[in-house]
Amino acid sequence: LDGPAKTEVLCGNPFYMAPEQTIHGAAIDGRADVYAAGLSFYEALTGRHPLDDFRRSPVETVLSAQAKYVPPPPSRFLPPDTSSRVAQAVDMIFERACAKDPDERFQSAGDMREAMLVFLSPV
Repeated sequence: LDGPAKTEVLCGNPFYMAPEQTIHGAAIDGRADVYAAGLSFYEALTGRHPLDDFRRSPVETVLSAQAKYVPPPPSRFLPPDTSSRVAQAVDMIFERACAKDPDERFQSAGDMREAMLVFLSPV
């Protein structure tokens, strides 16, 4: 695809959809994939999805949560012996990857990778 796509039909797993994917006719680009990667990052590190509290909710509620709900920081679910430096880095990476506004997210998966390498590398 050249440039952003337009949302005409809602398809995909609502638990991994970026907020802009829930808006009819919204422009969708690679930053929606960064959002989904951020959700997977959270889930891989914590063993729970950021929207676990909505697992039994109707799809409409999940989609609304993607746009409005601010989940607890992933550091809350990390092992107690996790260094504060790593915990802060994990929170920052998740917060930026899953910003509700696409302009506030990492602009590409490569940008997210670079942040992970910088913030999560040994000192």
